[in-house]
Amino acid sequence: MKDLRDSGCVAKTIRWGVELVAHGNERVDVPLHLQVSSASTAAQELLEAAGGSVTRVYYTRLGLTALLKPENLEKQGRALPRPVRAWPPRDNGKYDAIGQLPPATQLPQAALPVTAARGPADGRLARAVLSSS
Repeated sequence: MKDLRDSGCVAKTIRWGVELVAHGNERVDVPLHLQVSSASTAAQELLEAAGGSVTRVYYTRLGLTALLKPENLEKQGRALPRPVRAWPPRDNGKYDAIGQLPPATQLPQAALPVTAARGPADGRLARAVLSSS
């Protein structure tokens, strides 16, 4: 969605995501692989016929802000939020994937590096520990 916004394909103000809609007279010759909040069936079929794909991705309001404007969080001195574990039950079937936030290479310079802590022997997940060196 950030690439669509930066290229000018969609409006600069994205409040709840990007919806992909086809009206029936469009033609796509190049395979496009898009991640959007929602898409019409006609739009999905149009892109898939050209060899592309459409993934409906779920973001929270804060996650969408972190994706589209990470510099705003940097100015405020805030770290990127964690991605959500699941979408709300009322939205089952509406999304294909949980949205991923920008990779760690795009974090502000002030962010501390993350090192993995030694996990317990019973196979549970280890915690990430912030280190200052």
